[in-house]
Amino acid sequence: MRARRHRRLFWHVYLHGLGLLIAIALALLATHWLLPGQAPWKRAVDGAVTYLGGGADALPPDLEDRAEAVSTLFDVDLTVFAPDGAPRIVVGEPLAPPDAEERSDCRRRAFARRDGRPLLVVPLAEGHEAVALARGAHPFAQWWMVLLIVLAVLAVASVPLARAFARPLERIAATARRWAGGDLGARTGLSRHDEVGALATALDAMAERLQTLRAREQALLADVSHELRTPLARLRVALALSQDDPEGDHLDGMEADLDDLERLVSDLLASARLDLAEADVALRRAPVDVGTLLRDAADRFARRHGEGALTVEPAPGLPPLLADAALLRRVLDNLLENGVRHGAPPLSMRAEPCPDGVRFTVADAGQGFPIDDLPRVFEPFYRADASRSRETGGVGLGLALCRRVVEAHGGRIEAENGDRGAAIRFTLPVD
Repeated sequence: MRARRHRRLFWHVYLHGLGLLIAIALALLATHWLLPGQAPWKRAVDGAVTYLGGGADALPPDLEDRAEAVSTLFDVDLTVFAPDGAPRIVVGEPLAPPDAEERSDCRRRAFARRDGRPLLVVPLAEGHEAVALARGAHPFAQWWMVLLIVLAVLAVASVPLARAFARPLERIAATARRWAGGDLGARTGLSRHDEVGALATALDAMAERLQTLRAREQALLADVSHELRTPLARLRVALALSQDDPEGDHLDGMEADLDDLERLVSDLLASARLDLAEADVALRRAPVDVGTLLRDAADRFARRHGEGALTVEPAPGLPPLLADAALLRRVLDNLLENGVRHGAPPLSMRAEPCPDGVRFTVADAGQGFPIDDLPRVFEPFYRADASRSRETGGVGLGLALCRRVVEAHGGRIEAENGDRGAAIRFTLPVD
């Protein structure tokens, strides 16, 4: 059943092309047949009428010779009937007089049919009448034979054309079914310089992208599961130790682990929030004071890492932003945590006006990003360091989430290496 379905497109293309050829041939034949000034048998009748004396007041004296000439020229049996219906001249096989229907057919379309052969009725002078019956088949039968031969040749020649059109589409469909079955590594493998080739190339690129995203999502699941297991295991150990030693300082370690869990869950929820709706719908925009935003981010950072590890440089007189304050706090927190994890103190955070709005900069004094990693630092699930230690942890969501939030606000974000370390800058429009 599947093989028959796969061949359906081939037959559609093939029969459609063949039908067009037949329609064109029939239209040409019909035009040739119906145009009265062009029909060959119409010209034959006109010539026979004139030559045998039709339209004249008297019969030509050499009527018998002319009848012989017409019979030879048109390969017909010819009989000339007197007004009383008696045969006067017979050339070839004697013919019966025409009946009323044959006369009517000749008046309408220049010839009639008798025994499947064309019949001419030529009125002559003095009430005489000439009847000519073709000895063989109608001359148009040769046209039909030629037409059938041409159509047979075209039918055979159209097979490669229809197959060449249908086969790549069938291949694309087969590859799509493999994708639907979970095999994202399947490719069409088509290399054509036409619309079908462009479609195949686009689909292969889409499959490549989906395969990459799927691999990253699988890596995300592994990373998230690890990041969740590690603090949970430490919390379990800390709880057990606190039961044995209630006076110990285990609560401090538990608080740090809970902070890690909270940050991870917050990043996941923020990413899901941007996935579930269009950016303009998902954002809860409200006026945000830039100075307050920076000070609050610095206070949160100080509670986690102590005083003196961050300097804040807000420019005075910055206009408020119409933005989602919660998501902007997440952006600043992620950038600061990234500086702590992968850079070195002291960190700096500043905001300043620019032609496009307000530009924020978070910089550290570390060694900067590896040059090869700069183009990919904002990709989802990408981690320059594949190790799983607490110091270099993270699941590759932080900077990717920052980019998504900034772009959802109509801004742009970029990373670069400065003189003292890495710097990440993002610009948000004021309006």
